[in-house]
Amino acid sequence: MNRKSVHSNTLIEKYILEQIDNGTFSPGKAIPSERELAKELDVTRNTIKKAISNLVDSGQLITRQGSGTYVKKFDSSIFLGNIHNNKQSGMNELIRLTGKIPSNKVIDATVISSDTIIDANLALNNTEKVFSLARVRYSDNVIYAFEHSMIPIKFFPTITSMDFSQISLYNFMEENGHKVTTVSRTLSLIKSNEIISKYLQIPLETVIYEFTFIGTDADSNIVEYTKSYMRMDQVLFSTQI
Repeated sequence: MNRKSVHSNTLIEKYILEQIDNGTFSPGKAIPSERELAKELDVTRNTIKKAISNLVDSGQLITRQGSGTYVKKFDSSIFLGNIHNNKQSGMNELIRLTGKIPSNKVIDATVISSDTIIDANLALNNTEKVFSLARVRYSDNVIYAFEHSMIPIKFFPTITSMDFSQISLYNFMEENGHKVTTVSRTLSLIKSNEIISKYLQIPLETVIYEFTFIGTDADSNIVEYTKSYMRMDQVLFSTQI
């Protein structure tokens, strides 16, 4: 990273997360000190301190008095979080918290005409186009989900040129002015059909999680409608009654 390219604690947070993602900063290990990061990135220690504080608050890092700041280490399963929590958290972020590396394989990426079900969930009319994105998602090269996302083209006119095996869908949305700020999650337990079994590499009619995600931006635009089929042996979540 060019030392002069970092000008805000937000970019520093992104830089630290990138170092966690690529394994430079390992789960359970200390990150460089504030003084070292400030020197490396050519910013003030107060800027570094604010970025680290934000990442501690979000659960990415932990501080140990007199010892330093460490990358938080989670167990080996992906923890989806509280099913009633509507705070946006991308799956790549959640996987990174386990100390593993996320990756995606794009199965389909096409523009389609919306239908009645899609219209209702994305608040569209039947003349609007939708970007259909189907992916197999991995954690350390282990399949944990088959996911089908529907994205309104009107908000993201350049989406068809993106390679979502290499970039984050949520990061793309944020960079194009429609950051997902709220996610509604609905959970069902279903048996896998032939298509889902094929992509999850599990036996036919295996019981799996079916999550429906509806993401909205700060202006309450619905920008995502996703069906995610997750292997129960790879994903954990909590709920409150």
